[in-house]
Amino acid sequence: MLCGTNLVHDVGYIEGGMTGSLEMVVIVDEIADMCFRIARGVSVEDETLATHIISQVGLGGQYLGQKHTIRHLDEHWMPRLMDRNRFEAWTGQGAKDLTKRAREKVLSVLKDHRPEPLPLARTVVLERKSIIFVTATWIAEDDLMPTYVLLSTLTAEGRKTVKSKPERIREVNKEVEVLGAKVLGQYAVLGPYDFVSIVEAPDNETISRISVELGSRGTIQIMSLPAIPLDQFIARVKK
Repeated sequence: MLCGTNLVHDVGYIEGGMTGSLEMVVIVDEIADMCFRIARGVSVEDETLATHIISQVGLGGQYLGQKHTIRHLDEHWMPRLMDRNRFEAWTGQGAKDLTKRAREKVLSVLKDHRPEPLPLARTVVLERKSIIFVTATWIAEDDLMPTYVLLSTLTAEGRKTVKSKPERIREVNKEVEVLGAKVLGQYAVLGPYDFVSIVEAPDNETISRISVELGSRGTIQIMSLPAIPLDQFIARVKK
């Protein structure tokens, strides 16, 4: 954590990942929260050292009534699940072990938690941007075939075909694979184009062949765009 780790993996896994435990999820959630607080570190500056407050309080004084203490109270991590009480207090409250408290937390979350849905406008934006995610997350340039974005517009004849036989769209995708490419994702869209397809192909010649073959049927017009993965683009710009 001190090296900057920001991913906790396999939360809730038991038996080597063969079984999942909701109790383990909430336990690890608390441990991860504590670790992230440790990783955040401690700020060392005049405000946090507060030597002037120490001088004001002096020997025998207390800090709980100080505005400075209240202002920085959230920097002190407090557990929500683990019990820090002394043994006598713990037994007096029912002597619940961690597993029992975790179970109660799970049941409470399942009963009362209501995730707040994303605003509709944000959902629409994310769905539209999912096209970009397909191409922007590639990492290695040499390990992958080039990616292309095909912007397709149906002709009048093409609209009739889709209307009478919409499954024809998937049949065309299979034909694209026969021609040497692979459809990674496909979206029906609103606007000047009817479909956006993310296609993987070995070279420009293959994409050109596909565009000519499909366009010659008179049902669709295609604009083919080479797509450069974002990491690759940034690396090239820096050269």
